[in-house]
Amino acid sequence: MDMVALNTQGFFQTLYGEDAPGYLAIWTHTPKETHWVAASDPAEMERIALDIGRERDVYFGIGLHMEKLEKGRRGASSEVIAIPDLWADLDVKGEAYKANNLPPTCKDAMHITEAIPLKPTLIVHSGHGVQAWWLFKELWIFENETEREEAQELSRRFQATLKHKAKEHGWHMDGTHDISRVLRPPGTYNHKREPVEVRVLRYNEDARYNPSDFEPYLVEIPDDAEHEVDFGGNDHDPEGAKALLDVLKPQLSFRILKAIEGGPDAFEPRPGGDGSPSGADASVCEALVEAGLTDTQIRDIFRTFPIGTNGKYAREGKRGDEYLALTIKNQRNWAAGNRKKVIIVDISDQKAADLLPEEVGQLLSDVEPEQVEWLWESWLALYKLALFDGDPGLGKSVMLLDLAARVSAGVGFPDGCTCDPQASCCSPLKTAWRIPYAPASTLRVRTPRG
Repeated sequence: MDMVALNTQGFFQTLYGEDAPGYLAIWTHTPKETHWVAASDPAEMERIALDIGRERDVYFGIGLHMEKLEKGRRGASSEVIAIPDLWADLDVKGEAYKANNLPPTCKDAMHITEAIPLKPTLIVHSGHGVQAWWLFKELWIFENETEREEAQELSRRFQATLKHKAKEHGWHMDGTHDISRVLRPPGTYNHKREPVEVRVLRYNEDARYNPSDFEPYLVEIPDDAEHEVDFGGNDHDPEGAKALLDVLKPQLSFRILKAIEGGPDAFEPRPGGDGSPSGADASVCEALVEAGLTDTQIRDIFRTFPIGTNGKYAREGKRGDEYLALTIKNQRNWAAGNRKKVIIVDISDQKAADLLPEEVGQLLSDVEPEQVEWLWESWLALYKLALFDGDPGLGKSVMLLDLAARVSAGVGFPDGCTCDPQASCCSPLKTAWRIPYAPASTLRVRTPRG
């Protein structure tokens, strides 16, 4: 692999050439601004990217657009007219990310790319991870909507293949398959913590591919595993969302409730789990999907409670619904592929009276009383748990040994009650016999019918 240094202009020219059609977005999220540059002008791309990137995070849109869009928009996948390559954005474990299930080093992260036995054209250090780029032999300009959909599907399957490889190592990989994705350009700085330069590490000029070259290596994703999110409009009912969460509380874990009501900063991931804001959103969406909420109800929860109002959903602004829709979709698809059966129902009207008794417990009126058998009348019941409790030095162990000896020899108890000789076992440390709870001979006997 050739070690060729590329500056920012050279990077853009390598991706798009000199006569690419349309416009490229250079975008910042603080504040949300988009600069639209002619795709045939890599020198202007460099000028704008470097001017902004010295002071704050800056990104560029991989997919090109036919026209300049509004200054705050960076474009959607349905508006992309061309892409130069396939790509992967791989995070690495460190102070910049809360997640523990990430590759330890950039070298480790590159093992994920081994799922595709075609060498990346470019490897870029993104500041706290690596980008890998597989450039096409020529810019893929879409002739129609069908070609755009084919490109989106190719990107989706390509990244699904890489994600599968990451899971083999026990690592998480963010999905960045949408063809309107933005990534950091070389020459700028990653400002997540102390500024770190984004730079090209390797460039293999000869590694260029046709889109069809990747097909033999891609995993299959069943079509029936896909769930299309439908928010059903833009209505928002905060009071309904609060009432819904009250209904849900018995079904949700303390960990998930804490995240919903306290926001991403209050989220506690499972050991080795993703503790980032995206990880918090994914865990909450997973729990709400399992609880049976519709897409619209999940969005109402995010619009009402700190998990969304203080989290990434709010920070995404106009793209918040798009981000949340992708998160919900991923969780529903995961559920469909990893559970034998998932029932998605609208539980907003569910009442406690609708629950069957066996779903919440056993009615005491349905329990038939049983006679208690005693080892020591009124003191020690047979086949039940007995607890010896007291401060140190009061003689618990001596008393236990005395009882064991009396049972073994069939000698009467201190109050004159007798017992037949039988085998007994006593530990010199701590002793406990655990017998299953039996409501028929305990609670039911002590609670007469009214």
